[in-house]
Amino acid sequence: MLHLYGITDAIELLEPGPLGLEGQAVEMVRFEGMAAITSQVQDGPEASEHHLREHFRAVEAFAAGNTVLPVRFGTAFAGLTELQTQLERSRDVYSSDLRRLHGQIEVSIRAAKRSEPARLSGGAENFITDSGPGSRYLAEKCFLAAQRLASQREADNLAGFLIERLAPGAAHVKWRALETPSDTAGVFMAFLLPRESLKAFQDVAAALRVSEPGLDFLFTGPWPPYSFVSATDAAGALSGIS
Repeated sequence: MLHLYGITDAIELLEPGPLGLEGQAVEMVRFEGMAAITSQVQDGPEASEHHLREHFRAVEAFAAGNTVLPVRFGTAFAGLTELQTQLERSRDVYSSDLRRLHGQIEVSIRAAKRSEPARLSGGAENFITDSGPGSRYLAEKCFLAAQRLASQREADNLAGFLIERLAPGAAHVKWRALETPSDTAGVFMAFLLPRESLKAFQDVAAALRVSEPGLDFLFTGPWPPYSFVSATDAAGALSGIS
C-alpha cells in the first residue's frame, strides 16, 4: 500500500530523503506541478505514538522549505493507479491550496483564563416556578442551557481578546472553545502566518504572557498549515480541525 503524508509544491526529493512509516524511504509521485509524498507500508498501520511521530517527521521535513498540504494519518491507497486517480479528482483543490498557503505556517495556542464575571450563581432551583417533577425537569434543562450559553460567551470573550492582540499579523485564525472547570474559560486557536512573521508573533505572545499573569497558555509551532487546508473527498481527505 502507499501511505500518503501530504501534497507539496516541491518536485525534487530531499537529499538525504527522510524516512517515513516503518523506516521506509519516502518517495514522490509527481503530478502536474505538484507531488504526493508517499511511502510503502503494510496494511493499515495503527495510529500509535511511534507511527504518528514518523508521519509528522516526514511531513515537517518537506515543510521546512516548501509548501505542504498535510493529510490525515492513515490515508492510504492500494497502489499507484488509485493514488493517481485521487490526484486527478482533487487537482483543483490541491492547486488552489498550494497557491493560497504558499509561504504560510501554522502556530497554535491553548489558552485558559479565570472567568470574569463568575458563571451562573445558584443552581436549577433558580428556574423553578412550580414544585412538580415536570417543572423540575424543565428547570434543570433551562439551567444547563444557560450554563452552556455563559460558557460560550466567556470563550468568545477570551478568543476576541487574543485575536485583538495576536492576529494583526495573521492571514487567518480558527478557534474553538475547550471544556474547562466551571470557573475558567478555555480556547484552542490556530493562526496562519507568513513564515517571516513568526518571530514577531512569538515576541507578542511572550509579552502577553508577562502582562497577563492570570492567562495560562501553551504556544506550539511552527507547523505545516494543518488547520487551513481544504477538505477533499474519498481517501485523500486533507487535514483540518473541527
